[in-house]
Amino acid sequence: MIHLIHKLHGSCSYCGVPRLKSICATIEKALRAGDSLEDIEPELFELQDEMEKVLESSELYLKGKEDEGA
Repeated sequence: MIHLIHKLHGSCSYCGVPRLKSICATIEKALRAGDSLEDIEPELFELQDEMEKVLESSELYLKGKEDEGA
């Protein structure tokens, strides 16, 4: 799990999604400190919520770009 969160954290840095990056950093730090998945369950739900927000925003952004080209 830590490997996946670490990769997502780096991707967030590259893509410019600071809120998602911050949540990943918090989860990664907790996992490295030895916290269990149960311990970080609230952060995992927050991660899921933020990922959904990013998807929604990207869909709106891409839709706007399509409309500009039309």
